[in-house]
Parts: sequence; C-alpha cells; structure tokens
Amino acid sequence: LRYQQLQSRLATLKIENEEVKKTTEATLQTIQDMVTIEDYDVSECFQHSRSTESVKSTVSETYLSKPSIAKRRANQQETEQFYFMKLREYLEGSNLITKLQAKHDLLQRTLGEGHRAEYMTTRPPNVPPKP
Repeated sequence: LRYQQLQSRLATLKIENEEVKKTTEATLQTIQDMVTIEDYDVSECFQHSRSTESVKSTVSETYLSKPSIAKRRANQQETEQFYFMKLREYLEGSNLITKLQAKHDLLQRTLGEGHRAEYMTTRPPNVPPKP
C-alpha cells in the first residue's frame, strides 16, 4: 500500500514540479528581456518626420507615455523576487522528489527480493511417477 502511495505522490509531484520549472524559465526570460531594454530608445522618434519640432514633440510624447525608469525598476525587482520564490519552490520540490524516489526504490527492491525469496523457497509441484 505504501509503495502505491509513493508512486502516486511521485507522479503528482513530478507534474507539479515540471510546471514550476516552466514558470521559472518563463520568468527568467522576462527578466532577461527587462534587462536588455534600453532606457532611452528614441529610434522611433526619427521615423515620422525630419523637422526639429516634430522630433521634439515625439520625444516628449514617447517619454511621457512610457513607464518611468523607477517604475520599470520596481517591476523588475518584483519579477526577480517572484523568480527566486519559484526557483526555491522548484528546488524544494526536486529535493522532495529525490527523497521519495529513494524510498520508492528501496521499497521496490525490498518487495522484489521478498517475491523472489518466496518463489525460490516454494517446492515445485509433485510430478506423478511414470507408469
């Protein structure tokens, strides 16, 4: 019974841990994207017109419409904290899986040896003598 419970629990934990791993990887990718965003990207300002007034107005509109640097840094910090929380959850889950897998393997080995021992100690059926 314990062996079957361990099998079931291991299957569930492996699925949950795989989901946490995917979340961790996606969050890491988000952090990498956040880090590579340049703070002062004004390239789109020069695509509309070449006049100085147009560039000035576009720069100020773009600057005001984008989130401030402080807000982006706060978002990045929050994302990093979420990443570390998920990474910790993944590592703890992996540790638990390893422990339960060891118990499972030990039970499997013990049950396997028990069955083999019983098989070896049983007598073969009596064969009737030949006439």
